[in-house]
Amino acid sequence: MSSTPAAVRDALGATADVASAVVSAGFLVGLPLAVAVDLLDGPVPESVVPAGALLAGVAAAYVFVSGSQPLALLTDFALAAVLGLVGVGALTFVVVAALGGFGSGSTAHAAALVSNVVVAYASGAIYVTARQRRYATEPADGRRSA
Repeated sequence: MSSTPAAVRDALGATADVASAVVSAGFLVGLPLAVAVDLLDGPVPESVVPAGALLAGVAAAYVFVSGSQPLALLTDFALAAVLGLVGVGALTFVVVAALGGFGSGSTAHAAALVSNVVVAYASGAIYVTARQRRYATEPADGRRSA
């Protein structure tokens, strides 16, 4: 009887791992896919974006949940990318509003969309790299040197 709570906790933990992997990978594929569909303006229907993101999220979840790649690496990358996207998106909004805006088919619009994706991915890569370096230089007992 005492193993039932542990089994439920393990099942909930595994479900949370799968869900976070699907959401993280789906976001990382869906963001550039949405920008590409917007910039191509027509050859690909917009309904492809959520379906493609979900399919990629489910496919990538197996790689990360199976343990061949660390799940924390994916979720940290995705979280940093979301935060980078929010930050650069807010900055882009302020700059565009100060300039009086621009049309959706303009070169400035395309540049803003692409730069948002690039900054999001760069912030994810920078965070994950810095985190891996920090853990590689820490002593095995977890104590930090002064």
